[in-house]
Amino acid sequence: MNILVTGAGGGSGLATIRILKTTTNHTVYGADCSENASGLHLADEGFVIPRADHGAFLSSIQKIVAEKQIDLILPNVDDELEIFASHIEELPQTMISPLQTIKICNDKYTTIKALEKASAMPGIYEDERPPLDAYPVLVKPRCSRGSRNIFIGSDPAQLEAILRYADTLGIPNTKRLVQEYLPGLEYTVDCLFDLDGALVTAIPRKRIATHGGVCSVGRTENNHKLLAAVRNISSCLKFRGPVNIQFRQGKSGEFKLLEINPRIAGGVPITLYAGVNIPDLCAKIADGATIFEDEKTFCETKVYRYLTEV
Repeated sequence: MNILVTGAGGGSGLATIRILKTTTNHTVYGADCSENASGLHLADEGFVIPRADHGAFLSSIQKIVAEKQIDLILPNVDDELEIFASHIEELPQTMISPLQTIKICNDKYTTIKALEKASAMPGIYEDERPPLDAYPVLVKPRCSRGSRNIFIGSDPAQLEAILRYADTLGIPNTKRLVQEYLPGLEYTVDCLFDLDGALVTAIPRKRIATHGGVCSVGRTENNHKLLAAVRNISSCLKFRGPVNIQFRQGKSGEFKLLEINPRIAGGVPITLYAGVNIPDLCAKIADGATIFEDEKTFCETKVYRYLTEV
């Protein structure tokens, strides 16, 4: 297949390109808004495209699709997801969840409200004035990428300073959340859904260490509580293709939903080393190929990641 991977400079785009290039015979094209994106050099061919908010973004993708006869598009930039989902008829090669699901997942407040009956959620302080016994609390944008502009307020004075700072960043109270801080272990569940929305596989992994918001050391675990939570969530929202769902333990040890990213996760190489090749399974789903049981079964293992040069 001819596969186009966007976000070639980010963690998920780089991981997707590298996995496809080293484990399959597909022809892989990378696209990114920066000419310095490493993935452009890892792919068979790279394209510098406009940013998602540029008027020429969609036409640039359509041009690549036509010229290279692209069979599958795997978007990896959060800002692009709604665009691809909105134009699925023009770009049916795109493997992406429905537009309504993308809109819900892109807004953390909307995600919590939509799924509060399907999963345990962190508490939200709508008036931004938590009781004294609630501290520390977390302040973060409702819509964000990675770990940008996320702060911990340890007391009322610090929280007030953070809120004033958020105002200067253009993140007013209508665009941010003050919520319960979850001090426990953090997990990502790498999920894959078929074109009808059925869950193909789900692999929970503990985020032991992170770098730039991407897991650098992780351990896959057959965590039945998280797998049950994923099934509950997917019964409320329709997904298609790759999705990563993040949880963290609260003070009592209960897993609570952090966020949902309807795309491949940057830590997906950890899942690969555990035995499941999500980028290749995306290609098999798009091609209508049979996925065998051993292709979606993982083992428990600890994986260390590192940078390399090209």
